[in-house]
Amino acid sequence: MALAYKAIGKFDSPYARVAINKDEINLQTAQPTASETEKVKTILSAVYPLWEEKKIIIFNINASDMLPQRKWMLGSFIQTALTLLAKQENILIVATGTKEEKTYVQTFIDGVGDSRCVSVAGEFCLRQLVALYVLSTCILSNDSGPAHFVSAIPLKTFVLFGPETPELYMPLGDVECFYAGLVCSPCVSAANHRKTDCSQPLCMQSISVEEVSSSMIDYIKSID
Repeated sequence: MALAYKAIGKFDSPYARVAINKDEINLQTAQPTASETEKVKTILSAVYPLWEEKKIIIFNINASDMLPQRKWMLGSFIQTALTLLAKQENILIVATGTKEEKTYVQTFIDGVGDSRCVSVAGEFCLRQLVALYVLSTCILSNDSGPAHFVSAIPLKTFVLFGPETPELYMPLGDVECFYAGLVCSPCVSAANHRKTDCSQPLCMQSISVEEVSSSMIDYIKSID
């Protein structure tokens, strides 16, 4: 941004320190192709034929193995899904992930045990995933890649933070963050090369299913 300002002659230095309001940032909206969208629709029809009658809620329960402490507890994701499904008949939960994450995602699917909760892990490339987001109502995600590149889509995003702080890393767009703000958080940053010895991420365990599910249900109801 500073380089851009320098290029138009606003500053003498490319390292100028200026406050940038979030409202000043205009994101270009991603536009999936017709073929990408059709691929997504075909997969959705295979896993849940009546998907067009439902509001699609994306669950990204994954996070990079480089920092597994960012994962919300699997049981919490399962309980959140069960709560949403019990209170909202018109939703379809679609769990995403890579091919390597299929087994973990399937554990989540098995734990929920409802036909309205399906896995598409390993089914889509990045651009097709964007097409899926366009068809969706909202996404619940750990603080990982999908929570951030979904900013290219005007999609309501719910993000779970713990080892890192939303003050620095909150995605752009229509975002609601869940962050316990414990005294030990954030424990990773660029300053410590994003390393931590924490083996019991209380920061993630402290985020309640009730808080997350309540916020999501309120949003889903608001667009009925």
